Amino acid sequence: MFQTILVPVELTEKDLRAVDAARNLAAANLESDTEIVLLHVIETLDLPFEELEDFYSKLESRAVQVMDELAASLASDRISVVHRIAFGSRVPEILAHAEEMAADLVILVARKVDPSDPGSAWSGIAYQTAILSGLSVLLLK
Repeated sequence: MFQTILVPVELTEKDLRAVDAARNLAAANLESDTEIVLLHVIETLDLPFEELEDFYSKLESRAVQVMDELAASLASDRISVVHRIAFGSRVPEILAHAEEMAADLVILVARKVDPSDPGSAWSGIAYQTAILSGLSVLLLK
């Protein structure tokens, strides 16, 4: 079914829904081992990277710590978990990593669409990723 599941995480409480969904899908995949890839993208500012390297380094250290905890909660005999950190713009980085790893599925938590302003949904990372990706995307609300 799914051998490689990409779960972009923002390091917030809402990530747990996507992580749980990935765990459940991986556990149900009895035919083969599944790899869950946690990806955190540190959004960079429009300044030379070197000028903010210390700032980005602190963000990266925090991200590694949180992702280590998430990965430890997921790992099992049949599920391998890795995590990656990328720097750049979130949607393009998510799409690039999904393509690079040939992910079978990308799981994201999307905010609910306000019926009085449906156009606001398109500004969200989850919806943009789902629309622009050529891969299967599961949006959780």
